[in-house]
Amino acid sequence: MKRKLENIKEPCAQKKPRKIPFGNVKNEYRGTNLIEPVKYVKDDYYYMQDRTRKNKSILKYIDEENNYTKTIMKSTEPKQKKLYENIISRINEEDKTYPYKINTSYSYYQQIKKDQSYPIYYRKLNSKITKLLDVNKLAQNKKTCDVTNVLVNQNEKVLSYAIDYKGDEKYSIIFVKIYNKLVIDRIENILYGLYDWINSDEIIYCSNDENLRVNQVWAYNIKTKQKIKIFEENDQTYEVSFEISNDKTHLFIESRSYEASKVYRLRFGFDKEPIKIDTKTKSKIDYCVDIHHKRYIKITNEDSLNYKLMISKNDYSTDFEDLDTILNTDEYYLTGLFVLKNYLIVKCRKNGFLDIAIIKYQNNKYQKPYFLKKLFNKNIQTIHLDKNFTSNTDTLRVRVQSLITSPEIYDINLKTKKLKLLVKKNIPNFNPKLYDTRILTVNGVNIQLLYKKSLELTKQTYKTHIYGYGAYGINIDPTFNSDLFSLIDQDYIYAIVNVRGGSEKGKDWYNKGKLDYKINSFDDLINSVEYLIQNNYTTSKQVSIEGRSAGGLLVCGAMCLRPDLFNNVIAGVPFVDVLNSMSDPTIPLTAPEWNEWGNPNQQYYFDYIKKYCPYQNIKKTNYPNLLMLSGLYDPRVQYWEHIKFIAKLRSQRKNKKTVLLKTNKNAGHFGSNDRYKHYRDTAFLYAFLLSN
Repeated sequence: MKRKLENIKEPCAQKKPRKIPFGNVKNEYRGTNLIEPVKYVKDDYYYMQDRTRKNKSILKYIDEENNYTKTIMKSTEPKQKKLYENIISRINEEDKTYPYKINTSYSYYQQIKKDQSYPIYYRKLNSKITKLLDVNKLAQNKKTCDVTNVLVNQNEKVLSYAIDYKGDEKYSIIFVKIYNKLVIDRIENILYGLYDWINSDEIIYCSNDENLRVNQVWAYNIKTKQKIKIFEENDQTYEVSFEISNDKTHLFIESRSYEASKVYRLRFGFDKEPIKIDTKTKSKIDYCVDIHHKRYIKITNEDSLNYKLMISKNDYSTDFEDLDTILNTDEYYLTGLFVLKNYLIVKCRKNGFLDIAIIKYQNNKYQKPYFLKKLFNKNIQTIHLDKNFTSNTDTLRVRVQSLITSPEIYDINLKTKKLKLLVKKNIPNFNPKLYDTRILTVNGVNIQLLYKKSLELTKQTYKTHIYGYGAYGINIDPTFNSDLFSLIDQDYIYAIVNVRGGSEKGKDWYNKGKLDYKINSFDDLINSVEYLIQNNYTTSKQVSIEGRSAGGLLVCGAMCLRPDLFNNVIAGVPFVDVLNSMSDPTIPLTAPEWNEWGNPNQQYYFDYIKKYCPYQNIKKTNYPNLLMLSGLYDPRVQYWEHIKFIAKLRSQRKNKKTVLLKTNKNAGHFGSNDRYKHYRDTAFLYAFLLSN
């Protein structure tokens, strides 16, 4: 590849300097406490910001970058083919999900067949099998196809699904009569495909404003075609979502910012409009609510950093008191609530890892909780709820896994605590006994390692590929990914670094990696890499780092702060132009995220964000090899951030390391949902790592 670089001319973007305003810009809402007078920052590549995605010169430049990437990577095509075949050897090309029931006797499942890219949805009653939806047919002659939220109504006569053919996450909801396969209705432009059934004729769905802020909740009747707006949030920093209670008696509307939340109830058959729950709640308090035996159960951080359980004092009351259990301590970080008739199911974390607490309701009292993770062997690192649709049951279905344990689905008898293994995913060409994991802790940061047992860790160094995220309180948990073993088998160490900004270790772990603590995220990654180098796991010439979206910000920020520390960087749809993007609320998703990153139209956050924003911190120096991935229709991180970053980096870097940009012109934030394309894309990434 080095020889190729010397002979092939890189794309070179023209500089067209423009002054970008920050602060109190006339006729624009940019928040409060704004910079006065307006401050300007020069941007040589602002002109690349084409929101129509139709500018011929910009599209031509993207093609030039794609062609350059293809040319540079051409020499790795045999390696890509071999990696692809190796990845495919560890998947079940013919596969079927474990069946589940919703209301009646029908069992629902998905099946995928060899050489097909997408699943087929089925249901079964006794020996009769009905094909519900073949996504492969929907995807025929389409450049991209994403089907999500495949549901049936309560009488199980109508199938519905959300479909996106562009990658911009604006879905169409399609309604199909199951008995004759006729499409009976459709709703267009539903962002993220957010909807659910409340009975056999009505759905609840969300809509958005012009800046893609989800701000309204609607009801729609497929029989009468009547559409009713239930709720609207006017605060630009809040977005709405909804939950339907497991007993189907309530609709809960959540209006949430990155600092606080407000929850409203709509009790079916009783409330004419949404009623706010817990009107006494202070500002900057976050909570979620469910209903249990006519009393509201709330998980909240009010007077409890890691959240606590509270219960309404009387039936349907919005006045709360503490629900006294051992969970109401800082030892456990409570993250979610699921309700069965005789149990509260509380999702929580302890020491950085997931667990599920079971609180039995007996004789009108809540008993002391017990924890599900203890029921499994020590190899299990991650536990999640699986599909649970029945409320009146003593059985809970969960999915467990680890970095070296493929997913297993269990039914747990909550009375007896007995486990029933339903399915263990068989992985061909894989022997878990050949691999091991290790957890290191550096200044409180967990580093989770996956490697071959035959490696002599710390006695000699190895190539190490590190993955991180660190934002929004989103966690990177140790889950099984068969693709990784195509690297591991070539004597790679794979590492997950749980930097601050995630909430693996509680709410404070998240708080200390956002707003005016954001630099902690980059420090955590840099310190973790330095620890691995100092303790002889690897060297700077053997380290690669990878992150997607806000994780792409993490790795690009670390690269700009310490370009000497890494050999390779892979940044998927990275948020690299934080300063400019967060200043302009007309860019989708900007205003709601001021509570995550800060508002650079305010002097304090202008100065702070500028310290770590990757685009602002490109300087004349040597940089590692970089592969950046982008999606033209990405609504979350705009494509122009990536072409601007690459153009500026090329103009500043002093060495001739490989710098590539690959833009998918037919996809958005999450790339291709075609499984074979996904495996080819993964082989492409691994070939980049192995060739540099």
